[in-house]
Amino acid sequence: MAAVPAGAGQPPNGLWMTVRQTAAELHVSTDTIVRLIHGRALRAADVSPRRSRRRSGRERPSWRIQRVDLDRFLEGRMAGPEVKPARRTRRKPGDIREFITD
Repeated sequence: MAAVPAGAGQPPNGLWMTVRQTAAELHVSTDTIVRLIHGRALRAADVSPRRSRRRSGRERPSWRIQRVDLDRFLEGRMAGPEVKPARRTRRKPGDIREFITD
């Protein structure tokens, strides 16, 4: 049996990926990818022919995601460096002003 080269089955940067390929790469369900597409968080193109119809009569989209768009999506979702909250300092007793007048 021949050895499979690293990255086999993965499209190069300029090619299109199916919803199933994208889901497999991100280790999520295909439903999650479709939700991201419908929510416009992930760019995709519908490449289905206009005449393809399901039995219900609705058009069934056939989504393709460009590798570049997937990389942009992931870049936007990356966590940045941890930001520590500013340290609060206590006021010294001499800094307190009295505003109550007798």
